[in-house]
Amino acid sequence: MRKALVSAVGLLLAASFGCNFFRAVRSKRAVEDAIQAHLKQNARLNFSNFTTTVEEVKFDGHTAQARVKFQSKESADLTVEVGYGLRFEGGQWQVTSSAPLSGQGMSAQSPHDTPATTPPGTQPSTPAVPAPEPSH
Repeated sequence: MRKALVSAVGLLLAASFGCNFFRAVRSKRAVEDAIQAHLKQNARLNFSNFTTTVEEVKFDGHTAQARVKFQSKESADLTVEVGYGLRFEGGQWQVTSSAPLSGQGMSAQSPHDTPATTPPGTQPSTPAVPAPEPSH
């Protein structure tokens, strides 16, 4: 009887740990950390020029989709939204793809891209939104 009780308590503790662990890795904060780590790999980005806000995260098993808003610190009306695909591997979230979703006051470029140059006196063209690609 005592052995069964100890086994039941052990099983409950393991299940509780598993649920708490799963909740922790399926958190918005864990996805935010993965996206920030991914962005820091791009030496061209100047983080002092914009704020980054993870607007929404949707989880589906070991994958997630996040919608992130980048807003200029100099002009609040200059924003761009980027969609990120992530996969949970090796105990952490990894960015697997990114694609521009929308832009306001600027072209729909990802903050990963270099700015497009437009000759003076011409209208910039709005590029078509590409399909998500691996971002590595």
